[in-house]
Amino acid sequence: MTSDINKPGGENWWLQPSIHPSYARILCAYIKNNGFAIDRLFLGSTLNWQTLLEQQRFISFEQFRRIVLNALAIMKNPWLGLEVARLLPISVHGSLGYGAVTAPTVKSAFKLIEQAMATRITLYNFEYQHTDFGARFTIRESSPLQELTQVMYPMLLGSFCDIVEKTTGKKAANIPVSLPYVEPEWSAKYYELFPEFNYTFSSEHFFVEIPQQLLNTHSLTADDYAYRNALRECHQLIAIREQGGDFSERIKTHLFSVSPLYSSQAQAAKAMGVSVSTLIRKLKSEHTSFQALLNEVRAELACWLLQNSEASIESIAEAVGFIDTSNFARVFKDWMGCTPSQFRRQHVN
Repeated sequence: MTSDINKPGGENWWLQPSIHPSYARILCAYIKNNGFAIDRLFLGSTLNWQTLLEQQRFISFEQFRRIVLNALAIMKNPWLGLEVARLLPISVHGSLGYGAVTAPTVKSAFKLIEQAMATRITLYNFEYQHTDFGARFTIRESSPLQELTQVMYPMLLGSFCDIVEKTTGKKAANIPVSLPYVEPEWSAKYYELFPEFNYTFSSEHFFVEIPQQLLNTHSLTADDYAYRNALRECHQLIAIREQGGDFSERIKTHLFSVSPLYSSQAQAAKAMGVSVSTLIRKLKSEHTSFQALLNEVRAELACWLLQNSEASIESIAEAVGFIDTSNFARVFKDWMGCTPSQFRRQHVN
């Protein structure tokens, strides 16, 4: 635990919206289909299954991390990411997925992924480079994935295989892939579940070498009309992400940057460069409100501080915008079903 209470108010990428909720939904469904109570996945998190189903905004790395760590604890299966990767439908990637499978060639599919992956997840930087072999598809972490590396990278392998198989009608074979972590004791599972790859571990970054012959393959699922529609939607989503996401996501990001968290609706409107009435209208169009977002940020920040800092309850209450500690305790119980002290005892890292 760290004693730096101001840390989330500064470099707080792990609390900001960064992952489309569809990936968390697929993981939750997998756990549920294996006979486990889905509520266990949300222990220590401000999310619940119903909210995750209904929410269209990106969730934070910390919210996704909590679900993954709970899933690993439930399944007692360190290769969980590999198993889930085999089940990811192309629809989980939205317009990006449909664009990839309707692209004219495998090369154009992966070029689109390079351009538009941030429309689904903002934790990576994708780079497509020509090589003598064909092309190297490199993924660099824009933020450290910590315990999630051996879950999230295998999920990328699954998406790669799915796109190749859908566009070419056959499985990939002998594809070199490098993974940025030490080879685990259970590495045989990689070869068992994804024999398409030749694995190298402990590399600096994740990358896949794509042979020229595969790149030049014309897609069996090419559809010019669907591809152009997907490209248009991807470009629209890219523009939104370049602005910091949907308006409600931008408000949440702003609120996480305010410490102590005393921001008002008028202050938020000023920070966004809009009038209060415009702020209200924009948030209503995204099915939320300033107060709802403020409550989300307060709850997420309070939970993170309770689990990851040694700060007193009084200090945490002040950091999330409560002058009266007893009022904070009452509101926190409404949010999480227990007092801050109980939450800390149950969920401390």
